[in-house]
Amino acid sequence: MLNTLFFLVSVSALCTIWLIREYCFNRLILDYTRDRMFAARRRLFELAQRGEVSFDDDAYRSVELLINGIIRYTHKYTLIGFIVAVFNDAQAKRDDKDYVDFGQQLALKISRLGSQAETEINSILGEIHNSLLGYLGVTSFAFMVLWVTLRVVHIFKPNRAKQEIDRQVFIMEREAYISARYDLKLATA
Repeated sequence: MLNTLFFLVSVSALCTIWLIREYCFNRLILDYTRDRMFAARRRLFELAQRGEVSFDDDAYRSVELLINGIIRYTHKYTLIGFIVAVFNDAQAKRDDKDYVDFGQQLALKISRLGSQAETEINSILGEIHNSLLGYLGVTSFAFMVLWVTLRVVHIFKPNRAKQEIDRQVFIMEREAYISARYDLKLATA
């Protein structure tokens, strides 16, 4: 009798904890994350309002589109979705010859801005990145463990991160060179 009672109390306590976490805590975290996205979008708008970036600029439009998509679909961000997206992105880079990296395109668009605007937009993107990682970290225990493990590995392998940055800089320079050559061909034609 005592074992049955203990089992029923334990199961009901676990169900109560799950319900509170699912319907109270996770919704608060979702609202907090969306609020941070609205603040990031407001910073971007104020940057354009001050005239540091044009409202019609490709970088402004791309970042605004990114923020709006995140605000709308934050509730769908999960650990499994994150892992699937990372693997699909890596597979597409490797297998698809027509693969277009949105991150590299966005970095190139931002690099064409003035240094003040570039710094501010990169700050906004960093805030977005940290907000989404925080959302996944708080709502998923497995992601929190994975993130801490990756940070520890990153501390012990700083050269790899520098090589990745150098590779991205090379790609941006190559894209700028190709674009300049194409524009020169059009100008001489």
